Amino acid sequence: MTTHPRPNHDDPRQPPRDLPRDHALRALHAAASALHRCGELTWRRPFVLDPATACPVVSVEPRVFDAAGPDEREHLFFIPDEPALDAPRDAPAPLQLLVTPEEIDARAHEAADRYAAYHGRARSPRMALLRIHTARLGADVLDADELAFTNPLRATESSLLRLLNADRALLAIACERAGAPRPHEPLAVGVDPWGLHVKGRVGVHRVEFPARVDTPDAARAAIESLLNAAR
Repeated sequence: MTTHPRPNHDDPRQPPRDLPRDHALRALHAAASALHRCGELTWRRPFVLDPATACPVVSVEPRVFDAAGPDEREHLFFIPDEPALDAPRDAPAPLQLLVTPEEIDARAHEAADRYAAYHGRARSPRMALLRIHTARLGADVLDADELAFTNPLRATESSLLRLLNADRALLAIACERAGAPRPHEPLAVGVDPWGLHVKGRVGVHRVEFPARVDTPDAARAAIESLLNAAR
């Protein structure tokens, strides 16, 4: 996952408690990989978010579900998966999630199809939704209810992706103009209120919107502006 500079989405009109929540949700939606720690074991895992809950979905080894001890039942998920060497001192703190894996049906769950679109075929046929219990972002601690989130663009995401993918050459230029590397063989694979993910020949890149969009019309306008700037 390639991380790029983020615009400032902070709204001074927001209540103070909403700001840590917005920062946490933005970080969660921007990432496509994380460090997953269970007891003494640590993995770097590609992941996607379940659009209905904003919980990470990962491909896992069977032993993840067979663990019996309390240390093995509770897992930690760290975003980003590695610190950016050029990150400014005032950059947001890493997001740390306390999660529990719940097995999902990889043949039927919508997040399994999303995982394949982002990362290709999963290494393991077993997949887990990582149910969030708490999150820590710097000095702020948020509970599961605060991080419960359904992507408001979920129902229209397919049409937004078609708009982005109608001209792949233009999409590549748009990524570069927005501050990301120009991807080879670009394919937009996800849209959320904070930005979009574009899969290239190597890796998944993040392109953020100048401002948060919470309606399909606002998202379409942001995408059209992004593409028009590349023409």
